[in-house]
Amino acid sequence: PPAAAPALGAAAAAVAPGLFIFKMIFTPFSPAADDMWTSKVGTRGNVYEPYIIQELNLKPISSYLSKAFFRLGYQYYDFEYTGSNNWVGAPKKISEIQATDMMLLAPLKEAHDVYATFEVHF
Repeated sequence: PPAAAPALGAAAAAVAPGLFIFKMIFTPFSPAADDMWTSKVGTRGNVYEPYIIQELNLKPISSYLSKAFFRLGYQYYDFEYTGSNNWVGAPKKISEIQATDMMLLAPLKEAHDVYATFEVHF
């Protein structure tokens, strides 16, 4: 006879530990990101980014799909583990680091970035 499907509560409980492990050991292949500190995708923690985009309402020159706009934004990185976007060494929870721990680089708990860009798509 076929096995019974797990209850929704059991499925959610099975997924939650995977999210924790994913956050701790996941390393993307995106080291060439254009973010100031590190790639948002490769951050072992959380990244928050509010931004404003102002499109310039100008007549297109090369194509009717052309656009030009300014973007002003802020990024807040909240690191939970060491080694964001780094393939060397095992990640360690930042809150558990002792003064006697040997570390290749000094870990950051948080980082801030304010940026402005002018972009043209054609």
